Amino acid sequence: MAMKKVLLGVTLAPIFWGAPIEAASREVDLRAGKDPLIRAILTRHDKKQTDYINDQAEIGRRLAAPFQTARETHLAPVDFTAVAGHTHLAFTSTKGEAIVVDAYPTTPDLAAFGGLTDPTRHAPDVLPILVRDASGVGGDASTVTVDGVPYVIPPFTPPGLSAPIGVMAFTTTGFEVAVLPSGESTLTLDEAPLLGVVGGRWVYRWASGQSVYEIVGRDGDRLQIRKTGDTTERIAARLLRGRVHVEEVVVESASESPGEVALTFAEPYLADPLTADFGRRPPGCFSVSVAGKALVTGTVESDAHTVVLRSADPPWAATRVVAVSATRDGSRLRSTVGASG
Repeated sequence: MAMKKVLLGVTLAPIFWGAPIEAASREVDLRAGKDPLIRAILTRHDKKQTDYINDQAEIGRRLAAPFQTARETHLAPVDFTAVAGHTHLAFTSTKGEAIVVDAYPTTPDLAAFGGLTDPTRHAPDVLPILVRDASGVGGDASTVTVDGVPYVIPPFTPPGLSAPIGVMAFTTTGFEVAVLPSGESTLTLDEAPLLGVVGGRWVYRWASGQSVYEIVGRDGDRLQIRKTGDTTERIAARLLRGRVHVEEVVVESASESPGEVALTFAEPYLADPLTADFGRRPPGCFSVSVAGKALVTGTVESDAHTVVLRSADPPWAATRVVAVSATRDGSRLRSTVGASG
């Protein structure tokens, strides 16, 4: 799949209460005054995925993040061109295989072929929210070759039609992504604020850096918290019984294109995992929104140390249960995604 332009590429990790959320997909980010940032993805038969990225700084940014996932990533030059009627992508795998994709759309990029994407069985250890503004369907001339050997691209028949209109090779303009991954992080709390005092800070340290979250506003029991750095996060929280409970976390795009991803919790909200209240909450609801639109919704369950997000809509997300757990002292945070939690 060759992406023509990406509108949103952000990383959410760590949110100050430790939410392991990552939004990272910038397949082709057309950066002003710079070479395009390109990520090519190979999907194996077991649906595990490997990233090939043409920018060492981007790989370094990922490695420096406090919440690490097991996703395999390699630096590789990626040849990419997109002109009217033809999109070309080529790179070499770590096995020395020359991989070439040529897509010849039979339709322009249309909103009718965009929208929320069902990832089918791809990357089963994450919950991906993939939103396409507009997509074009590849024609029969589209090809995929590995070391010069061509592979058959299946036909594409849109829902409601009885005959294919092209093949399953797509171009996309506008690609917004949020991902809840599996992974683990160890954080040390070096500083904590006097709760409710504007200017107070949480300072978390991990192996390669730190995150600073500052209380920037208060209205009664409502707190506004902000983190700046490689990503900018805005957190709406409530100060209840002397504890911080998160209502919403909004992360702005880390790319040059504007955009936001939001994780929202309905009352009774979500407690800071560094307190005894983490996990001890009645059942509730959550939603993940991209560009202001709720795309994944579900319920929140918990016990003393683990919070479980069970997606209800869309139906395909129900198999990707997200479980976030914290150690007794709250310093180690772990997220798993799978069929049960």
